[in-house]
Amino acid sequence: MRRDRPYLIVFCAFFFALLAAPWLLEVFAAGTEPPGLELPIRDSVRAPSTYINARVLAANTAETVTAPTFATYPSAKALGIFSATCSNWYYSATGTAAAPAADVTDGGAAARSPVALKVAQGATLSIVADATCVVTTEWYVVREPS
Repeated sequence: MRRDRPYLIVFCAFFFALLAAPWLLEVFAAGTEPPGLELPIRDSVRAPSTYINARVLAANTAETVTAPTFATYPSAKALGIFSATCSNWYYSATGTAAAPAADVTDGGAAARSPVALKVAQGATLSIVADATCVVTTEWYVVREPS
């Protein structure tokens, strides 16, 4: 019997471990970072908000949404994620929102149905809908990298 066999077995086991390591890491990390996603799953799914507002809009009547202030993070931005029961609602951060009835080419039009907005804490937005509608806003703290 050859004496170098134990070394051959150790070498083969080490070589197999080197080949299998990337695959094993991918399999065991699948719970937090599935293959094919650029971000870990925990970074692409948001936690439930603890600050949610709802505005019941009458048709063509503008109302104000105010971003909350977060005493713990006074320099952070507020991120509002919007959801609505109607498909056409508009917002303006610079004046009273109005649903456009004609072309607006001076930069002052209200934007239609945003999904999310990052604004300063305490900022006010004007919102309006062309039909009766409920608009909810989930607010989050957004700390900018320093």
